[in-house]
Amino acid sequence: MNRDKRYAGNRKIGVFIADSYPVFQHGLESYFAATPDLVMAGKAGTGQEMMEGGQWTRVNALLLDAGLAGLDGFMVLKQFKDDNPDIPVLLMAASQDFRWLLKGIRAGASGVVSREASLEEMEMAIRRVYAGQTYIPAPLAEKLVLHYQRNEEEPLEERLSPREYEVMQWLTRGLKLSEIARQLEVSHQTVTTHRRHILKKTGLRTTAEIIRCGLLNGMGEPIEKV
Repeated sequence: MNRDKRYAGNRKIGVFIADSYPVFQHGLESYFAATPDLVMAGKAGTGQEMMEGGQWTRVNALLLDAGLAGLDGFMVLKQFKDDNPDIPVLLMAASQDFRWLLKGIRAGASGVVSREASLEEMEMAIRRVYAGQTYIPAPLAEKLVLHYQRNEEEPLEERLSPREYEVMQWLTRGLKLSEIARQLEVSHQTVTTHRRHILKKTGLRTTAEIIRCGLLNGMGEPIEKV
């Protein structure tokens, strides 16, 4: 089926590209121009340019180079996900080592893709994360399964992003979502999203279970309500 017609009628998917190589950016931009619904919503060549952009209202997915110049791509990812938990991130890296896959997932990536991937695979991966799914290339997925079969479960501070870990600490201490939002100076929806990610990453089901898990992991005693 012609890919120009396959997604006809769908809403526009704004993709922000943060990559150190202008040629790569231009190649993707030209490729997007041949689709009916993928559009370039912004671009940056360094970590500083990306974090100073600040205009994310038109962005539906972020394509992020793990080796972004100026700042460590994984640190940029963590900061971005803390500030924009609802925007999925597809992380790119040149290495096929599954350790960068683990690092990216822990930092908040919804998917990972090799820089050597075809443009068609890039498109598929972008659509997957935009749809709320994950994308991991088969060779890396196999290595990831073997890793988890051979290793004990990672500690919470490695499974959760720094902001998710902080939200879990406040939940453990008995604060409501609205109170946490005021404490962190973010919206109630942002805190709700962090809570949802905590449940997904830990396998817990309720706030009560989060509190119990937090206490078992030394996150402090609940705050006494007066």
